[in-house]
Amino acid sequence: MLDLFPSYQGNTVGAHAGAGGIAIGVIVGLYIVKGLVRRKVKKLAKLTPTKLDDLILHVIGKTKFLAMVAAGVYAGARTLHLPPVPGPVVEALAIIVVLLQVGV
Repeated sequence: MLDLFPSYQGNTVGAHAGAGGIAIGVIVGLYIVKGLVRRKVKKLAKLTPTKLDDLILHVIGKTKFLAMVAAGVYAGARTLHLPPVPGPVVEALAIIVVLLQVGV
């Protein structure tokens, strides 16, 4: 019989497509926000003599695209019903990426 609503790992194809859309949306959104914040802080850094805004600008500039991808995948994965094993693995990988990003 033809299965009109196939599922994988307990989620429909539509649920996976939605999770992928959320992941892409988060990645694009973070990339845009990074650019906007960087531009605003750069203008502010020229006007102030303090080093704090220069430090913020440096940290924003060091944000890796992989960290944004990890955030997007994590946000998308949170919308799916994952089996017991991948759920904690996804959360652990997200924590590791955050720690690595902070360490950079």
